[in-house]
Amino acid sequence: MNPHVEVKPHAIAEATVVYVVCFGPESLDVAPAAGFEPDQATRIIRGSGLAALVIDLPASYLCGDEATKRLEDLAWVTRRALRHEELMRIAMEQGPILPMTFGTVFASDASLLRRLDETSHAVRQHIESMAGKSELALRVAFNREKAIETLVGLELKAVAAKLGPGAAYLRSKRMREEMGRAITEHVAKHADAAIAAIESACVSSAWRKASADRGDGLETYACRALLVSDEHAAQVTSVIDAQHRLLSPLGIQIEVSGPWPIYSFMPSLDNAA
Repeated sequence: MNPHVEVKPHAIAEATVVYVVCFGPESLDVAPAAGFEPDQATRIIRGSGLAALVIDLPASYLCGDEATKRLEDLAWVTRRALRHEELMRIAMEQGPILPMTFGTVFASDASLLRRLDETSHAVRQHIESMAGKSELALRVAFNREKAIETLVGLELKAVAAKLGPGAAYLRSKRMREEMGRAITEHVAKHADAAIAAIESACVSSAWRKASADRGDGLETYACRALLVSDEHAAQVTSVIDAQHRLLSPLGIQIEVSGPWPIYSFMPSLDNAA
């Protein structure tokens, strides 16, 4: 749900667009707050039993040559994306919302209200179904060298009594070469089991795109979005802690962050009615 607004070049200076932060229940009542710039403010649009938290923006903010340059500036986009998330978190304090992706705009209040009317049933159903739930981000990563050293150490410990120092050295060298080729399979075996155990305690889960190298010396094996009910949050935390303690000695790390706005479990509204 990310319509593109076409604005004729000669009209860019005069035109405005309605930027949508999120949808919520009709009772959503967020006090006016700063938008992306000091001279911008949020407001609420209500219709079809729903509410939309929006910011009025000049079309030139997102359209035209100057806007294109700004949108190619990672620092500029990052600051606005973080403000977008801050505003969603303010709305989340009142209950479940349907978050919009950064950059979702409508040409006018009227076009937004039409879309709310078209999708009201699906949006209300989703918001109601997300009550008492939150989204966590799970990352499973590993330190290749530590994982190899750990495995070699375990293997050598099992046969150390039968080998002399020289034989043990040669054995460890050969094993490191072999482990280097097999480590991914080893990580997959243990990480997949841990992920399955964690997911079994959640309402649902979804694949997440692995983030770029974080410079922390770890290789990302898998990323998941976890939908967790408040009722079973403690159980999920307990399972994650247990799996982390189990995998950490093998050089495999489990990281969890959140709660986040529930992006990963949004319904498709393309054909909603």
